[in-house]
Formats: sequence, structure tokens, C-alpha cells
Amino acid sequence: MLEFNINYLLALQNFREAAPPALTYFFLFISENFSGAFLILIPPLLYWIYNKRFGAYVFCSFISASVVNEICKTIFCVYRPWILSDKLHLEPLAKTTATGYSMPSGHTATSTATYGALGYTYRRWVWPLVTAIILSLLIAFSRNYLGAHTLTDVALALIIGWGAVIVCDRVYAFLDAHPDKDIALCAGIAVLLIAVSVFVLIKPYPYDMRDGVLLADPAIMIEDYFKAAGGLIGFMAGRLLERRKIGFSIEVSVKVKVLRVLSGLIVAGAGYLMIHLLKGAIPGMAYYFILMSILAFLTFGGVPALFVWAEKRFAFLQT
Repeated sequence: MLEFNINYLLALQNFREAAPPALTYFFLFISENFSGAFLILIPPLLYWIYNKRFGAYVFCSFISASVVNEICKTIFCVYRPWILSDKLHLEPLAKTTATGYSMPSGHTATSTATYGALGYTYRRWVWPLVTAIILSLLIAFSRNYLGAHTLTDVALALIIGWGAVIVCDRVYAFLDAHPDKDIALCAGIAVLLIAVSVFVLIKPYPYDMRDGVLLADPAIMIEDYFKAAGGLIGFMAGRLLERRKIGFSIEVSVKVKVLRVLSGLIVAGAGYLMIHLLKGAIPGMAYYFILMSILAFLTFGGVPALFVWAEKRFAFLQT
């Protein structure tokens, strides 16, 4: 399989080097603008102003895929393609987003989970699901075209992404039928995450070096896992608070929805800046876990609580 992956990427590399630069820029645009940080803005906007369940489901798919993806990276510890073969090289413009272990592809897994959840929710119309499939495949191919991942990397990521879409859909169907089981379900997931976290911390990692430099730093990979795990924990805690105690409504005016988006982004941004001040005082993995758990909690619990408080207190928000 390794030989096939290398030959496949070599063929793409040769084509990339002969093709017009515009094609490389196109796939770079797809890779960087239809995945990554952009995706994390979609669920809060849906959650705050459109449909709470829908927004929560999309984020559940995104963060679940991220957690599983990072677990797989720490298990497999597969190096990047250009490390596996000296014949391969990464497109220089994609260098900043192609770090750490290679398998699976984080860009592919999280974008597939996000667009997949959007499309799967409206699958009765067909075209949203077809669009989601096309986007996920396009992003996966862009990672191959740029030389950032092998075909195996993106294939596994596609499985993780679509798996998250289906599993989270089933989880929400279960909670619709058994709303009183939310605490037990979240507690079970939290216990599982604790066990996985212990595994990630104690398992052995390769420390291969080239020219005195680590080929991939396991500490950074562990931090990436704790970012995702923190996001999932914070999300569950925020949703429990909102479901059990807050219960904010989406049925508000356009004016209030605009103010919700602005105030929500400001609160989340302020939370990030406050926690960022503690970065030097808290060990890396703990810092990232705390950062992501608090941001997710604010997004799905704290900000909705602010909405309810403000909209009850100020008359101009009640129209």
C-alpha cells in the first residue's frame, strides 16, 4: 500500500509541476478556505439564530470527528508523505497547515463531518447531500494534490467524517426519544474520554530525527488531541446547561438575531483572550484542554444564558 500511495502522489506531483499555477492556487483555496478554522463558525451561528438542535448536531459531528481523528494520529504515528519518500515534496504554499502526523487527514475529517451533517440533515432534497459529498471529496483530493496527505490518509478521514455524521444523527435521535438520558450519555462519553486520555499520555511514541530535528513532535500531537477532547467536554457541559436550565428561544426578531451574533462572537473572543493570558502559566496540553472546553461551554451554554438574561432585562430586545 505504501508503494501505491507514493506512486499516486508522484503522479499528482508531476502533474502539479507541469500544470498552470492557477490550478495549484485553486486547490490551495479549497483546502484552506473550505476547511480548518472556518468550519468552527458554522455551528454557533446555526445554534444561536436558526435551529438549536441543528447547530448542536453539526458541532457534534465536527468535534467528534476531530477527537477520533486525533486519536488515530496518536495510534498510527504515520509520517508525512515527503518523509516517507525523498521523491515527494509538499507544495510550499501548503506548508503551514501540513504538520505533525499524517494519517488521517484532519482537514478532510472535520470538513466532511461538518458539510456532511449539513447535507445529511436536508437529504430529502438530495442536492444538499450531493453537494456535501462533492465538497468532502474535493477537499480530500486537494490534500493529495498539494502533497500533504496520501490517499490512505484521506480515505480514512472520509470514513471518520461520515461516520461522525451518522453516529451523531443516531445520538440525537436517541435523545429526542429519551431526553432524560442526556446526563447519563454525557457521563459515559466523559469516562471514555478519560480512559482514552490516559492511553494517549502513556503510550510510546517514535522520536525519529533527521538532521537533528524531530520528524514529528509527539507532544504537539498530544496537545492537538486535548484540544479536541476539551472541545467535546465543553460542548457537552454547555448543552446540558442549556437543555436543563436555560432553554433559549430561536423565535426572535432579525434585529435580535444580529445582536446575538455580534455579542456571541464578542463574548467568545473575550473568553479566548482572557484564557490566552494564562498560556505561559499552564502546561501545553492542560492549557489547550482548558481553552477549548471553556470556549465550547461559552458557545453552547454561557452565551445562550447571556441571551436570555439580556432579552428579559432590556425592552428593546423584546421586539
